Amino acid sequence: MSEVVCTTLIARAHRLLGIASATALEITDAFTALQQLLDQVSVDPTTAPSLQTVTVTLTGAASYTIGTGATVNTPRPARIERGWVRNGTIDYPLRILTDQEYAEYALKSLSLSLPDALGGVYYEPQIKEVASQVRGTLYFVPVLSAGTAHLMVLRQLEVPATETESITLPQGYDRWITYQLALEIAAEYGITPLPTVVEMAREAKGMLQMSRLSAPTMRPDPLWTHGGSGMDWRTGDAL
Repeated sequence: MSEVVCTTLIARAHRLLGIASATALEITDAFTALQQLLDQVSVDPTTAPSLQTVTVTLTGAASYTIGTGATVNTPRPARIERGWVRNGTIDYPLRILTDQEYAEYALKSLSLSLPDALGGVYYEPQIKEVASQVRGTLYFVPVLSAGTAHLMVLRQLEVPATETESITLPQGYDRWITYQLALEIAAEYGITPLPTVVEMAREAKGMLQMSRLSAPTMRPDPLWTHGGSGMDWRTGDAL
């Protein structure tokens, strides 16, 4: 993690474009571009810092608000990637429902203690402010009355309110944000950035995306691990 003042990021981005002394208007414009860039990073799964697990205590409520100061008190996620419900010591799969799947679920008021095969959780990002905070809504169908839902969501970067604020960036993001911000500013002002700036922005983003990849799990052929002499053509099982 690294902490950096927004004006420092902006000054570095300006220098990459040959702007040694930016005007107040140019700094304000660059700060707006920085806010938009940080907001976009959080909704793009290829650049969002990581997944984080958010827990929801299931009380039988029809819906739960999620966001800063909401029932589920965490920054409002852009979307939910996957989830499960823990009841006692057992975890049960929880489907992430699409708009259509949620609309077609007939018994939305049905109350159960465990998720069923057709149900799951439907997330409505709901871009609106409540007490100056943006919140979303979670709908569980069937309505779950016991256990804890564990939802894996895209972790968000903080978006500063003023250009003099400091922001904390995960490892590697400081460099990419600086170069990418330079490209954003260049596009707005019709400046042609140096090819090295374009290349370094691409390289920094690529390194971040590579760091998010997981190595595939190697699964040995059961014919070799189980000492079998053949395979049942009907089932694919080792003999």
